[in-house]
Amino acid sequence: MYPGALPRNRPPRQLEPPLAMPQSRVMAKLWTAAPGALHPAVEHFCFAADAALDGRLVRYDILGSLAHAQMLRSIGVLDKDEWRRLQHGLRRVLRAHERGRFTITTADEDVHTAVETRLGRAGEKLHTARSRNDQVLTDMRLLGLEQLCHTAIAAARAGRALLAQARRHEFLPMPGYTHLQRAMPSSYGMWMGAYGEELADTLVELDAAYTLMDQCPLGSGAGYGVGLKVDRRLTAKLLGFSRVQNNSLYCQNSRGHFEAVALSALASLTGVLGRLASDICLFCSEEFGFLKLSPGFTTGSSIMPQKRNPDPFELIRAKAVRLAALEQSVRLVTHGLISGYSKDLQEIKGPVIEAFDLAPACAQIIELAAPELVPNKKRLAAALTPDLYAADHAYDLVKQGVPFRRAYHRIKGQLDRLEPVDAEKNIRSKAHFGATGRLGLKENSARLRELETGWARRLRRLRAAWNRLLKD
Repeated sequence: MYPGALPRNRPPRQLEPPLAMPQSRVMAKLWTAAPGALHPAVEHFCFAADAALDGRLVRYDILGSLAHAQMLRSIGVLDKDEWRRLQHGLRRVLRAHERGRFTITTADEDVHTAVETRLGRAGEKLHTARSRNDQVLTDMRLLGLEQLCHTAIAAARAGRALLAQARRHEFLPMPGYTHLQRAMPSSYGMWMGAYGEELADTLVELDAAYTLMDQCPLGSGAGYGVGLKVDRRLTAKLLGFSRVQNNSLYCQNSRGHFEAVALSALASLTGVLGRLASDICLFCSEEFGFLKLSPGFTTGSSIMPQKRNPDPFELIRAKAVRLAALEQSVRLVTHGLISGYSKDLQEIKGPVIEAFDLAPACAQIIELAAPELVPNKKRLAAALTPDLYAADHAYDLVKQGVPFRRAYHRIKGQLDRLEPVDAEKNIRSKAHFGATGRLGLKENSARLRELETGWARRLRRLRAAWNRLLKD
């Protein structure tokens, strides 16, 4: 399980009867007058996929319902006994879910109906002043906020692992490439440090996505408000949101857009990881031989006994493409939709949940693999041929007052006569900010540690609010 993953269902500690849907509601949606009126093929087409996905939203839906019930109590819609019965019922559903005894079927339609129909008579008032539209918006926002925290923490840890290796081999010379041709002397520290620093910058994108999603849509109803004086600030506070999303129609119109922004940030993150994975695949090949992979991060061949394959890194590379496709699928679903809710929006749920699973899983593999990447010092040294120092020789002439263009052509005319260079001394000598002799690895590690701490603090604040709702 990757860091921050939603906990798996635990085995039951005691036997409890499953929370079955009342027989009177079987095959009857909350909005359907006649049970069984909907054609079975239409029911499957419209609801089967959603019912399967909604198992991931049970916890968030119950949190939203607890906050909504408390708000209804505050405005007098629920009396104290009704409120207490709803709290007890919602917590019972959550316990059943955690023990694997609560399932959502096409007969339920979705998580919202599944929860409500298992609350008995106490649940009949719960839907007052809200729609399934603002329910699913709230569920997806809560999922997004928690998963953005998990993803950012995983990315920070991966970045720190890379920077730790960069510091360990900071001045180990290796070739730098342009156009996939050997170009200039670089270092192991520069190569790994570049990716560690880039991962720190992806957290800026994740932060922007978090800020956007940190708005509570609950109380916007179907997109046009409700006919009661609801306290939207209260529900936002109870759920751990920083603020209320104001315009009720905008709440509906933002569905898909906010998720696409989050997936864009996730795609940036996995894009960085995918590029690093591509480097690893290249550098551990026999032709390069710059890296050795431990057996724990390679797989074998079913027909070739000698083969060890960098499958985890090839999959990261492919999953980076997959995540970019998921972002586009969300954007394309919302393209051209009129304002207000349309059923098309149901189709964004799957891509969003899949993306939030993929990104931190990729980051965890890199975090675990970084210490296991062993540089082959002999192969690296052999690849640092004298021609890689041609530009350095030209700069030596510049220091003597020769114009760079003349120095360039002079060195170009004697490439076959260039003297060997002390590789480590060369990379240490480049001491301007950001060069091989001054990479700022310690500072970047401290930055990532600070960012990780900030995201962990966010996650604790969210969970503290949720724990208060769930507390008996």
